[in-house]
Amino acid sequence: MKVEIDSFLQIGYSHDICEDYIRHGTLDNDDSYVVLADGCSSASDTDIGSRLMVLERIRQLRIRPNEIFLNNPSFINICIEKGRSFDLEIDNFSATLLSVTHRMEGKFIVEMYGDGCYIARKRTGEIEIYRRTFTSGAPYYLMYGYDERLKSKYLERFPGNVITEKIVVNGDSVTKTIEEDIEVQFYEPNGEVALFDDEYDMVAVTSDGVESFNKKLSPVDKINFIDVVKQCFSIKSFSGEFVKRRCKRFNKDFEKNGYGHYDDFSFGAIYIEEEK
Repeated sequence: MKVEIDSFLQIGYSHDICEDYIRHGTLDNDDSYVVLADGCSSASDTDIGSRLMVLERIRQLRIRPNEIFLNNPSFINICIEKGRSFDLEIDNFSATLLSVTHRMEGKFIVEMYGDGCYIARKRTGEIEIYRRTFTSGAPYYLMYGYDERLKSKYLERFPGNVITEKIVVNGDSVTKTIEEDIEVQFYEPNGEVALFDDEYDMVAVTSDGVESFNKKLSPVDKINFIDVVKQCFSIKSFSGEFVKRRCKRFNKDFEKNGYGHYDDFSFGAIYIEEEK
């Protein structure tokens, strides 16, 4: 079994600092991973908080590779304690966290805490997009598990629902269904896991920057994020930096026509070559 892993990160044209962070690699037991965090722009040092969260998640994968999902609130407690050595305020850990790992026994495992997308492609070419949104526009972050007062303030200020949508793309055919629609007060972001078996050859995670592509001089002229996902998966060669090549290419093509992404855009994927 041949495994290829890669990721891409690019700052949004409206940002001075990139608030996303993404890393990929291989563990000592040969499991593969991609981990990303998407920080909240209202926090002054959200880029540092995002980096610490990603690095801590990778550290936990290395020391506890058999644990399927992170343990919150202990995970966010560790991040916040480490942040204190840099005088980071707690709100700098207001960040979405997503990851995909591939176990050598043949399964993809996805975690998703907050908003964003994870995407799985079947070997037949069919693409499944799982998109999480919060109707208030404010995601529920792992940070709110650190302190009940923070959680209460969030629920009071940002009532609404958490919606997970499944979008199946098969050629020109697009089918949408709602997988989950719950009130945010009942949302518990702990141990959320999606599993994909060897029926799938590629699984990816992306920040909500995938939905921010538009024409710079006419922001209402947007590119449908499904079309952006299809661009991400239009890969001819999976050797080396296959994600970076693909993302740089279509971003360059978009730029020629005056389009870009105003939010930071991060995308990472694991590809498993079919055994012959």
